[in-house]
Amino acid sequence: MKRSYLSFRCFSRLAAVSAAAGAVSTLTGCGIGSIANQPDRTISGFKGVVHGGQSPIQDATVTLYHTDPSATSYGAAGVVIGTATSDANGNFVISPSATSTNCPAGAQAYITAAGGYQTGQSTLVNTEMLEVAALGDCSSISASTSVIVNEVTTVAAAYALSGFSTTKIDSSSNLPVAQISAPSAVSGTTATATAPAGLVHAFANAANLVDYTSGMPNATITANGGTTAASSTVTGVVPYAEILTLADAMQSCVDSGSAVGGESANCTSLFGYTPSIKNITPTNTFQAFVNLARNPYPSSGALSGILGLTSATSAFQPTLTAAPGDWSLSIVYGKGSLLLGYFTALDANDTFYFGVSAATASTSPIYGVSAYGASVPAFANPSSTVTTTRGLAADQLGNIWVAYNTAVVDRFNTISGAVDGSYTSPYNYIWQVAVDRSNDLWMGHVIGSTTNIDELAYSNGSWSANYTSAPGTNTGSYGIAVDNNQNIWAAGYYNSGTTEVLLPNLGTVSAPSYTTQGTAITAVTATVGAKPYSTVFDPSGNAWVGITGSTNSLANTGIVEATPNASLGATSISVGNLITGSTAGSNSNVLGTLATQEMAIDGAGTIFIPDNNSSTQGIHMYATGTSNTLTPSTGLKSCYLATSAATTCGTGTGAAVYNPRQPAVDSTGSVWAGMTGGGVVQLIGVAAPTYPVLAVGKWSTAPGLSTAASLP
Repeated sequence: MKRSYLSFRCFSRLAAVSAAAGAVSTLTGCGIGSIANQPDRTISGFKGVVHGGQSPIQDATVTLYHTDPSATSYGAAGVVIGTATSDANGNFVISPSATSTNCPAGAQAYITAAGGYQTGQSTLVNTEMLEVAALGDCSSISASTSVIVNEVTTVAAAYALSGFSTTKIDSSSNLPVAQISAPSAVSGTTATATAPAGLVHAFANAANLVDYTSGMPNATITANGGTTAASSTVTGVVPYAEILTLADAMQSCVDSGSAVGGESANCTSLFGYTPSIKNITPTNTFQAFVNLARNPYPSSGALSGILGLTSATSAFQPTLTAAPGDWSLSIVYGKGSLLLGYFTALDANDTFYFGVSAATASTSPIYGVSAYGASVPAFANPSSTVTTTRGLAADQLGNIWVAYNTAVVDRFNTISGAVDGSYTSPYNYIWQVAVDRSNDLWMGHVIGSTTNIDELAYSNGSWSANYTSAPGTNTGSYGIAVDNNQNIWAAGYYNSGTTEVLLPNLGTVSAPSYTTQGTAITAVTATVGAKPYSTVFDPSGNAWVGITGSTNSLANTGIVEATPNASLGATSISVGNLITGSTAGSNSNVLGTLATQEMAIDGAGTIFIPDNNSSTQGIHMYATGTSNTLTPSTGLKSCYLATSAATTCGTGTGAAVYNPRQPAVDSTGSVWAGMTGGGVVQLIGVAAPTYPVLAVGKWSTAPGLSTAASLP
């Protein structure tokens, strides 16, 4: 069962709309542009069948929607195209008016089935049943389209669209309604195309997980990129048995209706196992799995509890024979064929780039993988002899900057793959790089006693050395990051340092000011813990620093909050208590980190912490908005099932996530990471939608919003 849904949309290079230094660019591309150029269409008919497991569902209210192009939020109501009621065989036909335009250009279509009962059991109406199938671009729907709406399609839609979905109860029918949307435009000065692109890509993720025409999961999919050939592809493995297991757990509720207004024991159990991050219990099947996507480890009991709702005779087979370590869903690309994904970056097309650990004269230093149909070029060999790829950063102009742990950084063109420029710093050991809103490149050097922050300033299509500064510390600037106010932060990991460095912006956000080239200034510093490694920023603008620790232990590693005393021109930093690996949140889960590495943060302020200590470790989650850890002590491991017949999730290197490298969150809320043993993992819908190029918007702010997205 090998399908590819990845060519439905193409994207191209970003274009700056202003040549003025410091201007914010707008995203453009053939995919986004084609939405505007497509005509509105009319859907004259649509048909399908509603199933609970293998049983038809009768008298379900079936509704076909398209997403609202004028929506101003996530989870806003869809626009009804047509409705129907399923018959005794579960069949339905929707016949909207053929005279009205009901498919706006670029709108995404989805179908829901609410209520109903197994045929012949009208006394067991299930008002908690809400099944969904994510159909994708509504222009692809016609009277000949036929869809199966069942638990499998619902699991896929819930996970893929978790950051875009809410549910409510319809006041007239008392049935649940699914609402799916993204903001139609991005507020303020940020890019206007990222939010709808995220919604389009999220629907693509649903299609990558399941085939709605068969109502079954895909075993594998084909993505673009992954090797040195421009036209190459890479195989993604879908967790077939895990999806079917989750569908069976849902089916135990769907097919266990009760008297109208009541709730079956199976539904009560399922809802109890699937609370939201804020511990809100769901009231329908779709919301239950939206919650599980974002909160895949609600408790240890939920792991076995959800599995316990299935059996060897459940409707969908094969199912897992043992509970996984968490209920995240991951697609694994190129395991055993792609090289080690060392440091990573996402561009505005949500293409994931990773650097290889051992580049040679005949080996490209970076590869790319696109799950969304973007073309990935064959990247050129580096402009100088290098051995190890270090930091990657995407700018707003369609470039990927690559550092090599030398004095060299190269600028790669994401369309041609060519090296369009190269810079040799006067200082060695460039380790991490970051890009600000003006497309300036900042570099951190892991060398102790010399200048260790360096800048290339962008103006009118070219870059020039503009700034170097010694931050007043004997530890190298390992992790470097730019916050929402264009302050420059560096983590002093090198030589067992303990210092976080803040180079304050002395100007404004739109016109930052630091100092002149070659003039050293005294930066603001704070002691944060042993070997600070990376820095991310929460919705309040506060920094969170990953602490690797003097030893790889629960007592030494973790995260710490660092708060500047002013958003601009800060003169001091307040440091909170170290949240160690053994720290438990109010939900009793411990952080569990043994070796904090390069972190990521999503559009709701949840931090994703990779643990590179061993193959037993995964990605940990910490919600800054609730001060809670959201993962088991070993982090998210997810299921890797190499064949559709496999029924046990792997452990160690057999898991989907193991010994991970730098994660990145895309505009769909997928978390991407490279694995030390090779390959790339995409955790579907576990995060809030996030700007893939942080310089375009703000850290920890979802596309289309000026503030953080609400946690579910």
